[in-house]
Formats: sequence, C-alpha cells, structure tokens
Amino acid sequence: MNKYDWMLFLLIISLATGSIGGALIPTRIITIALTPFLSRKDLFNYKAKSLVWFFTAWLSFCVISLIWTSDTNQGLKELVYYPIHMLFFLELICFSRKAKNPLRTITNAWIITLTCTSIIAIWELTTGNHLSISKWDEDTINYDGILVNHSFASVTFGNYNGYVVFLIYALPYLLYRLVSYPTKIIKIICMVLLGTTCYTLFMNSSRGGLLSMLIIFLTFIFMGSKLRDKTLQRSFYFLSFLIVFIIYKYWDVLSFYLSIRTSGMSSSTDDVRWSIWSNAFICLIDSNFIGTGVGSVIESMRKVAATGNVIVPHNLFIEFAVQYGVIFFIVFIVFLLKTFRRSLKSSNIQEKMLLMSQFLALPVVSLIDSSYLLNPATWCFFACIYIFSNNENLPYFNTRI
Repeated sequence: MNKYDWMLFLLIISLATGSIGGALIPTRIITIALTPFLSRKDLFNYKAKSLVWFFTAWLSFCVISLIWTSDTNQGLKELVYYPIHMLFFLELICFSRKAKNPLRTITNAWIITLTCTSIIAIWELTTGNHLSISKWDEDTINYDGILVNHSFASVTFGNYNGYVVFLIYALPYLLYRLVSYPTKIIKIICMVLLGTTCYTLFMNSSRGGLLSMLIIFLTFIFMGSKLRDKTLQRSFYFLSFLIVFIIYKYWDVLSFYLSIRTSGMSSSTDDVRWSIWSNAFICLIDSNFIGTGVGSVIESMRKVAATGNVIVPHNLFIEFAVQYGVIFFIVFIVFLLKTFRRSLKSSNIQEKMLLMSQFLALPVVSLIDSSYLLNPATWCFFACIYIFSNNENLPYFNTRI
C-alpha cells in the first residue's frame, strides 16, 4: 500500500463514525484535511473532468436556486455540505488512480468499516442500549394483543434505517471478498460478518433492506454458479441450500417476527409511499420541472401534503428530481446507465458480480431512508461503483484482490 491507498482507506473507514459530530462529522473533516493531496492535474484528467464540470454546474444551480427555494436556511446548510461531499467523491476517484491496489483497499476498507459497526450493533441488539446519537429509544409493539419488544441497531447512524442502508452498501463487498480466493482465516471472518449482517438486517426488519439483501444474494448465487472454479461453485451451492433450508425450517418464526416488526409502521405502507411520491411529482410540476431548489424538499412537500401526512420522500431519485429538476436528474440517470454498461463489459467475473448486485439492489435500497444526498455513505457508494466499473483504466489494473 502506498500513501494514496491509506488515504482511500481512511476516507472509507471514516464512514463508521456515521453522524457523530453533527455537521462536523469525521468524514467531512478528513475530506477537507486531504484536499492538499488533490492536484489540479488530478481533477482535470480525462476521467474526472466531466464530473468536475457536472459538480460545478450543480453547485451553481444550488446557489441560483436560493432565490426561489422554500427553505433558505436549510438551503444554505446544504450549500456547505455539498461541496465537501463532492470533494469526497472526487478524492476517492483521484486517489484510486494513484493507489497501488485500489480495489483491494476499497474492499478491505468497507469490510473493516462493517466490522467496526457490527460490534456496536450486536451490543445494541443484545443489551437494548443505544448510543446517545440514536434518535429512537427501545420500544414495544402491540401485535394482535401481544406486547413485543422492538430491538434494533442504529449504531452511529442515528436511526436504524440509516444503518440498514449502510449494511446494504457494504454487503456486496463482503461477498466479493468471499469469492476472491480468500485464505481460510479471511473466509471465516467474512462468514461470521455475513451472519452478523443478516441477523442485524432481520432485527432492524426493514422490508427494503431484506429485499435488497435477497437481491444481492441471488445475484451472487446465480452468477457464482457460472464460475469455473469448482470450489467456489460448491460454496455457492452450499450457500443456496443453507438459505433455502433456513427459510423452510424456520418460516413460521421468521414470518411471525417480520409481521411484528413491520406492523404499526404506517410511514412504510404502500399507500403512504404512493401518496408521498404523488406529492413530490406535484412539487416538480409546480416548479415547471426546474426543481424546487436546494434544501427545499421537505418544506415544498409540506405545502402540498394533507395535514398529518408524511412529508419525507424516502426515495433517492425523487429527492434529487424534486430539488434539482429534470435536466440534472437526466444527467444523473445517464451517468448511472453509462456506469452500468461499463460494468457489463467487465472482464473479471467477481467484479461483475459485485457491480451487478449493487445496480440491481439500487432501486430498492433507494427507498429505505431519506436525506440520501446528505449522507456521505451514498456518495462513497457511487464513487466506488465508478472506480470498479473503470478499473481497466487504473494504472495498477493487474493487481487485484
């Protein structure tokens, strides 16, 4: 590892601190501190140049939109956060081009970050205690006259939906490490982490989280069955059998607890979600498809929502489109489609498994939480996808996991 590997590692592992520090979270502080290592040449090379121009146009729109945004105070806050998050994104990409083994560094950083948060998650689930940053306390749910304790793990992310999103972002890297010819020790560690992650996702009981996990598993199992390596093939067949056996053997218990944990969560019901999305579309129409402006999504939806209705979009794509309009939204979608197309052309089956699982799970994981654009983990998620899909252009392409 060279110094750029270590900087990549530091940026990603800082995600473990979540929202500790409020506006001054460690990820933002570290991003600013590493700015001197980002040269003008790095920013304007042929790969990063288009991103720099897009971010510049986006920020310019944010500044101009302060004229009509419905929440100027929040808009000013986000105008401070966005440049740092964009810088975070660009640092990940530029440092990966100078790192000795960026793919290994990124993968190991995600896994170590997952390990750090999993320790806290198990403590929360077994003791019922939570960090002071948690927005929710332990609660009970009345399910058909039965009072059931609602255990959850939010770790450093403030709420359990935020942690579920992080787990789904990290899970493909864990499986990717498992299929990249690990040593026995690494394999054991990854299997333990895999069990912990699945347990936490079930206890947090987000329908979107469980569905995303299933999509990721099925992608790896389906594509893994095509691997030429017989040992890896047997591992995937065993994993498939184990999943089917657990679901069949404990279906009554699983369905009972899942019903309990999804009961009473009116903000997650399909009717409410459709209402939220229709309100968001009304906001977009009212803005003449230009966008309601930076920091305005909640206040704009409050104006069109019925009294007492949920006003948080709970959708990454709607959150982006409502605030920044159709033009920027189309550019964002084109970026995703181009990255997806490059992923399909990957010559390495393990990397293709990683990228396909992320893209297939994206429509679901984007529905779990809110304020995705203010979450550094989301920016890291897209930056890492971009790096892996462009890995053949890396100087150290031949050095893999």
